[in-house]
Amino acid sequence: MPVALETMQDHYRPLLVFAPTDRDRDFLRQIHLFATASYEMHRRDVLLVPLNATSEVTSGVILNALDWGKMSAETAASTRRRFHIPPHSFTVLLLGKDGGVKLRSHTPITIETLIRTIDSMPMRQQEMRERTREPETP
Repeated sequence: MPVALETMQDHYRPLLVFAPTDRDRDFLRQIHLFATASYEMHRRDVLLVPLNATSEVTSGVILNALDWGKMSAETAASTRRRFHIPPHSFTVLLLGKDGGVKLRSHTPITIETLIRTIDSMPMRQQEMRERTREPETP
């Protein structure tokens, strides 16, 4: 089911991975790095949204362990325009739950960079404080 950024706001931290194709070397490397950290991404409400120039994602096997979304071609094109991403470039954008850009990179990012960026966000720090106050369920 296609997703839109507006429906993710306040619920997820969208991680948009733009690439010319789903066979792009940087794209595959980035997806692999994220696949090895699916637990950490899930804990931080990260929703991976891979986008290539045609908006077709055929890397479902790689992405099965991750929470991920797919945009319609129209929404993907609009998202590219909104964030000024040329069709044939590789770019990673992390959006906060507020919809703002928190991280932009033109090279694959490490999971450590992703975690450090998210954990430094005021909303994430509040989430961590609230989780430590919640009683454990048996």
